[in-house]
Amino acid sequence: MNVKEERESSLRNKAPSVNHEYLEAFRTKSYVEIYDKVQTQLATAGATRNHNNKEATRNNSLQHPHYQECDLLQLCHEALADELPHQQPSPHPLLDEYFHVSLEACRTCESLLQNVLRTRTDYHRNIATATAGLSASAELGPVYAKFASFSASRNPLSRVSQVRFNEAQDCHFSLLRRLISARRKLKRRMRLLGFLKKALGVSLVVGYAAFALASAALIAVHCAVVGLALASLSLFGGVSKKAMASRNKNKRTRAYAQLDAAAKGVYVLVNDFDTMSRLVGRLYDETEHNRAIAELCGRKQNDEMLREVVRGFAAHEGWFLEQLKELEQHIYLCFLNIIRSRRMVAQEIIN
Repeated sequence: MNVKEERESSLRNKAPSVNHEYLEAFRTKSYVEIYDKVQTQLATAGATRNHNNKEATRNNSLQHPHYQECDLLQLCHEALADELPHQQPSPHPLLDEYFHVSLEACRTCESLLQNVLRTRTDYHRNIATATAGLSASAELGPVYAKFASFSASRNPLSRVSQVRFNEAQDCHFSLLRRLISARRKLKRRMRLLGFLKKALGVSLVVGYAAFALASAALIAVHCAVVGLALASLSLFGGVSKKAMASRNKNKRTRAYAQLDAAAKGVYVLVNDFDTMSRLVGRLYDETEHNRAIAELCGRKQNDEMLREVVRGFAAHEGWFLEQLKELEQHIYLCFLNIIRSRRMVAQEIIN
């Protein structure tokens, strides 16, 4: 089974619980805060940019967002900087890779959000306004013009190709497998060391007991002083070895917790990207279908056909906008999950 088939099989098995987690996450305070913060940035920037434009003011929520108006990447950096100092070294190469991969995922979320908002803008500007203003006696020239503009424009979701999502998911799943493998190896090592420690302790007790019994029959009383001195040295040596063993055990326990936190974060990331990938593919196909129909109307210049197409667009508008909204929600949720997991891993490193 290759990586893609293994990933799809894993996600199919986990789908019900993941969907339940999504529904619960949409109700959390953190999700609402992220959503409100981004929407406030977009609304504020849109109002400033279109202050003197009446048409733009009426459609303020439909404007194309700019990169600096919704800097999700900056929010991601700030969230990690609050937890992990820059001088704090990462204790494992896989953790370095985790931070890099999660940051790239933030970039993908940011790019995808921009394209979702552009898709909604283009739809409202060219399709929704055409269907809303069309009546039996309406002039059809403006409708033809809007359809021509829509069919000639590029599909914003084409910038987030299925290939890019598949590559990202393969990268995430590969990292997840290596994190799980490293975690299992460390856990086996901890169990083995624990078993060896117990076995060594038992053997030492038995050995000391046998040695004491043999020594009691052979050693004279005048050797007691020497025996006490040796016992004192062994006592201090034992304390030193115990302290070192305790430090090593704590170090291994911390390393396990760090790898476990990173693995959980990547697992959630795999599920989030799978959901977004399916939604993007569905919306991309629907947008391409609408553009092809609009282009056909422009070529045919058939008024009756145009009216029929407009009625079809109007009937289908609610579904299309709902799908866009669902994708936007999942982008915010994915971004929120990235912040949470990065903070969790950072806390395990510094604690």
